Amino acid sequence: MNEPHPASSLGPIMKAARKFKKFNQADVAQAIGCSQSALSKMEHSLLTPSAPQWFLFSRFTAIPPETIETGIIDRHSKVSLNDASVSLGYKLPKRYRLNRAQKVREIYPLLIYLEKKIDAEAYTEFMRSIGVDSEFFLDFDNIISYQFVIDLINLFSRLGHDSLKQIQDMVEDMLLEPLYIHKIGRTNSERKKRVEYLLNAVGMPADSAQRYAHNFSGGQRQRNVI
Repeated sequence: MNEPHPASSLGPIMKAARKFKKFNQADVAQAIGCSQSALSKMEHSLLTPSAPQWFLFSRFTAIPPETIETGIIDRHSKVSLNDASVSLGYKLPKRYRLNRAQKVREIYPLLIYLEKKIDAEAYTEFMRSIGVDSEFFLDFDNIISYQFVIDLINLFSRLGHDSLKQIQDMVEDMLLEPLYIHKIGRTNSERKKRVEYLLNAVGMPADSAQRYAHNFSGGQRQRNVI
């Protein structure tokens, strides 16, 4: 076991992975060969798991081992419609629980964008007020209703970011954000060209980045998501 590492980012990831599988701490602790107390310290970033413990944890919770590098859990599983009768280990408010079909993977660029663009205190207060654990958004396979996206956009507008230019910038930045996250392209110009290329690859015009969702047909929206 390594020395305590308060700055470690593994704690929230381990908690998110455990809750997604609906495991209790005792089960996971036994699987990786440590005490429940030690696992609790790991989840609170007070203790760093050893390499063998991390790989045992990854196998037991079925997350990619490279999560330790990316900081995000992504199993690349298919999305399916979920309703109130389906639980993924997290308690969600009814507002976000019904007719869930939106994966965190799909809304992550919007989350990152808003976190950068709006007042940090207002963003933190919003996330606290919705009643969803912050670890929920570390797992790309967690599912939430589209109402959450609507509430995020309303927050953006409520804070005064509601001009056409600001909203257009938001749409374009959302398309660019995954390229920043995965370090694709060296300059912003290269990334914009990459967005144009990807839009063309699915049969969409290059100016799609400057248009709005209601301007697209259902099939076009699906291609934009791809």
